[in-house]
Amino acid sequence: MHQPDSSVAFDADANRNDPEDVAAMRARIAELEARQHSPTEPAVEIIDPGAPDTSVEVSKVHEATVAGTVFQFHVPKPAALMAFGLGTANRRNGELMMRTMQQFLSFHLLEESFDSLLERMSDPADEFGDDEFGDLMNHVIDVAADSAEAKAPKNGPRR
Repeated sequence: MHQPDSSVAFDADANRNDPEDVAAMRARIAELEARQHSPTEPAVEIIDPGAPDTSVEVSKVHEATVAGTVFQFHVPKPAALMAFGLGTANRRNGELMMRTMQQFLSFHLLEESFDSLLERMSDPADEFGDDEFGDLMNHVIDVAADSAEAKAPKNGPRR
């Protein structure tokens, strides 16, 4: 079966560009490159300084007290919850399930809290077990489900 040559379509688009547009883009690239090497110009361009910061809730540290230990964590985004669900749903692959849980917790728990979790779960004299682990996971997921991002209206699948 004949495969179309995608470079032909690309070349056709490139040839349709207005020379003035190309010149304007090249000038903008040169301006940004000059700014990158300038000691006085900022390297980051702020597009809308008055826009609300949507990352505040995610970056805010939340706390969960489980079995007397305070665990601090960042709110997982909905995509992280979906990835967690996908990784832990495969019951035939225990290695994938464990790696998914470890990755999820290491990304969202603060380092000290992650260390405390591992220490408490590894200590044979400590009563911290799977029920307490489940309580911690439920708390993190409940906070994520109550976040503004999770409650935002969804527009359906992208096409």
